[in-house]
Amino acid sequence: MLRACSLILVCGLLTAVETSGESAALARARAAFESPGTNQVFEIESSLHQVKPGERSAIFALLADHKITGIESILDDGLNDKDPAVRASAMGAVAKNWPTQASHLVLLRRELDSPDAQVAQAALGAIANIGDDRETGKILSRMESGGAVGQQARVSLARLYGSDLGEDVGTWRTAFQDRQQRLEPMIASAKAVFSGSDNQAIRASLHQLLMIHNPPRSDVAEAIAPLLTNADPEIARLAREGLKNLGGGMAALAIKVGAQPVTDFYLSHNSAAPVANPVQVGPDVDSKKEPLRDNSDFYVIIAVACFGLTILWLMFRTPVKDTVPMKVLTGRYKRKKKPS
Repeated sequence: MLRACSLILVCGLLTAVETSGESAALARARAAFESPGTNQVFEIESSLHQVKPGERSAIFALLADHKITGIESILDDGLNDKDPAVRASAMGAVAKNWPTQASHLVLLRRELDSPDAQVAQAALGAIANIGDDRETGKILSRMESGGAVGQQARVSLARLYGSDLGEDVGTWRTAFQDRQQRLEPMIASAKAVFSGSDNQAIRASLHQLLMIHNPPRSDVAEAIAPLLTNADPEIARLAREGLKNLGGGMAALAIKVGAQPVTDFYLSHNSAAPVANPVQVGPDVDSKKEPLRDNSDFYVIIAVACFGLTILWLMFRTPVKDTVPMKVLTGRYKRKKKPS
């Protein structure tokens, strides 16, 4: 009996120690959120490594309530976690801290099709919070599925487009098709104008796009983004201010990546690894290295030619030409013949 009681006591102590350790890790994470500083991201990351897998979602839930810079890698780990609860919490954190990186938006779009209701609802909510309206077709399909996911899809659509058209998916589809047919030509025309050099026409088209009531923000943002690098500083300023006022995932991401256009091609990459600025990779970088190798060869040739010309000058244009070694070298040295 005494032995059984001892075993129970030991197990209880071990459980208490384990619980206390988990609570300490969570407390450490909460303290990091409440005390912003240079080590804040390190403390959060360390806490994630210390807690058990079942508690990781609690820390990502805290991340969803705070906006913290420099946590891209932490969010990347959360979005790729095997635990659906962790992925769902990480999606809320991404929406709160957006813009983070393009691959996170790719993962959110992919999770719209998740068979896990918790994950799908979190993805729908995050997409709506970010303002990414490129996946309207998927959201409408999830609305058709009904249940909690279907209800969340309807809420997301209403938030993305500024009005609730009711429970009938057909009504939503008709409205979006009409809107696309009406605005698509206008956006395409604006893109053509933006690629030209008529600054007055560019300003007029930019103003026209920004005056659209409840616009398709991702499409408009993609059209405007190239103007961030326009040679006219006034147009670049107007484009930046327009994107800020427009809002949405594409607009925020375009501004973040250094005023570079963010296209669907860039966002369609499936890599979950942190995405670097797209202008830092590609054939343009390699082509800059080749001329350096060609120039170095040219410099060597010039150096050899200069050395050869210097030798010729020493041989024929200076007093050195009259020395015995130089006479021997040039064939001008004649030995005196002894008398016979």
